[in-house]
Amino acid sequence: MALLPAIGGFFLLGPSWRGGLLLLAWALCYCAQFTIGRWFFSHRARRYAAPAAIYGLATLAVGIVLLLSAPALLRWVPIYLILGALSFLAANLHQERSLWGNAVVVLAASGICLLASSLGGIFANNLQVSSPGKSLVCQTDYAVYCWADGWLPAQVIPQVGLAGAAIFALAEFGSVLFVKTMIRERGSHPYYYLSVGWNIVLVGLALFTSHALGYWPAAVAVILLARAVLIPVLAPKRTPIIYIGLEECLASLLVLAAVLSLAPLAIPLAPIVD
Repeated sequence: MALLPAIGGFFLLGPSWRGGLLLLAWALCYCAQFTIGRWFFSHRARRYAAPAAIYGLATLAVGIVLLLSAPALLRWVPIYLILGALSFLAANLHQERSLWGNAVVVLAASGICLLASSLGGIFANNLQVSSPGKSLVCQTDYAVYCWADGWLPAQVIPQVGLAGAAIFALAEFGSVLFVKTMIRERGSHPYYYLSVGWNIVLVGLALFTSHALGYWPAAVAVILLARAVLIPVLAPKRTPIIYIGLEECLASLLVLAAVLSLAPLAIPLAPIVD
């Protein structure tokens, strides 16, 4: 769930070497977040200090290389600093598995889909063709180098990547609610109704946008709704966690497929720079 949004964004608008570097940086960042979170959770226990430092330094090193190769990605750094701080706060307060703590992680992971897609070859080439009035550097890769139109202009946000990030965020938070109904909140009627209600809203949004995004996201949303309704009721009370994990892997792959189904829409949905 943490890595698939990055993988989806990497392929959505065409792989690139910068996108591959972002994938590596995000994988290391996930490891750093986990180990540093453990360090905070344990109130700075010494046994977690070395892994936290190693992954933290590795993430910093790869992150610096990535930013040197794509300096315009600096525009996203403040957002991720805030999300990172909130994640570590949740760990320090022993609330990393609370709904707000889970939401922070979901937002951070899903947002990487947008960043990775902005580095995609199709997006860069489309901007290059449609940006004759910009400087040569901007035409080469607007989302990577150019700051000409302010901090966060529409030109650096591929609409397909934004849609993919939204699909991941909505589906993954729905998965958070579903897993709680299966493990920590098993038998809780409020959590069950919240999980089902969230997935009903997800189906409604998918159907409402199906004219623009196609019907595959809606089909996946219906499958996720059926899961949220039926499995907590039909599954044995002592369902092994590994089975829940395997089901989540399958659900996450379906969401990835729904996002990748947007790829044919990439060129018409890419923003046009006058």
